[in-house]
Amino acid sequence: MSPVRRPRTTGFFGNYLRPRLPHGRGSPCPGPAAGSKTPTYGAPRVHAELRRRGHAINRKKVERIMRERDIRGITRRRRRHLTKQDAKAAPAPDLVGRDFTAKRPGTKLVGDITYLPTIEGWWYLATVIDLATVGDPAEDP
Repeated sequence: MSPVRRPRTTGFFGNYLRPRLPHGRGSPCPGPAAGSKTPTYGAPRVHAELRRRGHAINRKKVERIMRERDIRGITRRRRRHLTKQDAKAAPAPDLVGRDFTAKRPGTKLVGDITYLPTIEGWWYLATVIDLATVGDPAEDP
């Protein structure tokens, strides 16, 4: 007597009868960046990471799971320029004369300011550099 074979269930009933994973909705991963240091991934990166780990999952399913759980990746905002140049203003004078060398400390100081976007807002970084303490890259071995 031959063993009884059950027909293969595919499609709707195959998915309906298949046991679910404990994370719910059949997701192979509990979150968008399980085990990662920065949980700020969007759906494309989560999808790529799951594919790398060997999970066969559709990108749209990843998007749906993230949407259902209200998980969003951090998006970079469009860069805005904070300083508006005045076309009529005269350019600042070149007090250093394009000579960035100094014999003694404290004789030539240069500075700059920059804006750094962070999650909490803008950080403003002002620097002052003594040209006597900065080495010339051409002189380094």
